[in-house]
Amino acid sequence: MDEDRFAERIRELELHLEKLQNEPRQGSEADDPRLAGGPPPVLSGEGGAVPGCAECEVAAGLRVPPGGLLRPSPGLLVHAVLGASPLAGWMVVAPARHVEHVGDLAAEEMAALAETARLLAGRQRDLLGATKSYVALFAEVVPHLHFHVVPRYPGTAPSLRGPRAFQA
Repeated sequence: MDEDRFAERIRELELHLEKLQNEPRQGSEADDPRLAGGPPPVLSGEGGAVPGCAECEVAAGLRVPPGGLLRPSPGLLVHAVLGASPLAGWMVVAPARHVEHVGDLAAEEMAALAETARLLAGRQRDLLGATKSYVALFAEVVPHLHFHVVPRYPGTAPSLRGPRAFQA
């Protein structure tokens, strides 16, 4: 990607983070479309998409994340966390294709994911005032490989720091 296009994508990320700055979301399982009952969206399976996979649904346009979807480079998904979040600016970075194991990523994909997580963490610090950003990979609830980029602010309660943020 050339430098001008990369700078444009970073500006898009900055605008997206600014929108999320004052929007912590509260919610419950009833707010999660995967758990709301009714039939799940149907995926064709093309391009490795897995029916019932939340990230595949985002990639296919069947699910719209809060604040919309950013695509800083082809084959990459960047969006706010899909479920309820106690911390404004919590972002997710994932490959657009369904991958469940980090060992199945091409070197270029891993580099793009890591670089995007690094850029998001920098923007969380610079735009939102985060003193730290946690970058985590679990893929337990949603098996589609994805990184969480979670800001920690100066006033973040101890109950929301480190891995406890995922238990809130």
